[in-house]
Amino acid sequence: MRFLRKNIPTKKRKFTDSGAVFQNPYQGWYRPYLFPLNQAVDWEELPWVMVEAEPLCLLEFDLSAYASGKISEEGLLRCKEILDFFQSHHKQMILRFAYDYEGKAMVKEPTDVEIIYEHMKQVARVVVDYARSLVCIQGLFVGNWGEMHSSRYDTTTSLDGLYETFRDAFGERVILGVRRLELFLRWSAQDARISLFDDGICGSENDLGTYEMSRYEAYEILQQKMGCLPVGGELLSMGLLDGCFDAERVRKTFQGMQLCYLNSQYEKRALELLDTWGLRAELNLRMGYRLLVTDAKLQDGRWQICVENVGFGGLAFPLTLFLFGDGQLCEQQYWGDGIKPGERISVMFAGEWKAGTYDIQGSIYDAAITFANEGGMAVRIGEVLHA
Repeated sequence: MRFLRKNIPTKKRKFTDSGAVFQNPYQGWYRPYLFPLNQAVDWEELPWVMVEAEPLCLLEFDLSAYASGKISEEGLLRCKEILDFFQSHHKQMILRFAYDYEGKAMVKEPTDVEIIYEHMKQVARVVVDYARSLVCIQGLFVGNWGEMHSSRYDTTTSLDGLYETFRDAFGERVILGVRRLELFLRWSAQDARISLFDDGICGSENDLGTYEMSRYEAYEILQQKMGCLPVGGELLSMGLLDGCFDAERVRKTFQGMQLCYLNSQYEKRALELLDTWGLRAELNLRMGYRLLVTDAKLQDGRWQICVENVGFGGLAFPLTLFLFGDGQLCEQQYWGDGIKPGERISVMFAGEWKAGTYDIQGSIYDAAITFANEGGMAVRIGEVLHA
């Protein structure tokens, strides 16, 4: 039997937010890339238009060429090659499959819903292999710009059928983002992998139909029911220019909706106002999760590490924490329950602790994360003076 000393002399540290701006996986700024699946990809140009400073990308797949039948094997192979490309460049991907990217869904969508069902099943067989690189899939393939409105399928019966087919095809690992809060509420009772995408942020008092109640009631619902799942979309200028939203109200919007990702390209005037109001700098700090080590102590032979999420959004993906002593890996612990905004978790590490300095590091899958503390990717938690 191994006996552990209850009180090992240690030198504690103070833990504060460094205020540093950094990138972390599965959150942040993104830009869209549109790919008609029936058309060849310019593989020479694509690396030049990809922005390294943005950890995310929105891949929009245009299925309109297949509105009357199955997606061709060539189209499915092209989808796989595109996913391979962005994954190989260490991008986390938001996906959207739709028949319309011009506001003409009623004309361009299949007239038979069975075709959409088949397309879901076809692309799912490709996409599920990339589940670890996905933030979410936005929408159920229908509506103008894939936003689940202005479609012949925007009915309760049709949307329920599309949702059930989607979940059967893609399984439980893939997060589904829906365009309206009422749809989130309809399906989230039996589905813990439903989130919200809002491409009308501040476009009107209800974000162009995102909410059917006051936005503050909606925020309460999101904070109670969304948990740690990713929420994001596009910021529009209409409500900003007409005086409906000032800087403080926009900030409360980002915090209330638990913003994790935002389009860096649209809408330009709205993004300029963020700069004018100083909100882009705060988004760079707080968009998505921001993990701060708040305490570390060695007691009863165990290190207890406390980590708080001080960001606007949640962390929905599995976190692994690594404890290093003098640069050597001592122990690691897996945290798979997610971390909500404002939530603090406590992780225990048991072992035999030699004299030396100890650091904590973390990763999501195989992507390293940066903590908000000084040290960033390797936070010094304390020193064992002698064992």
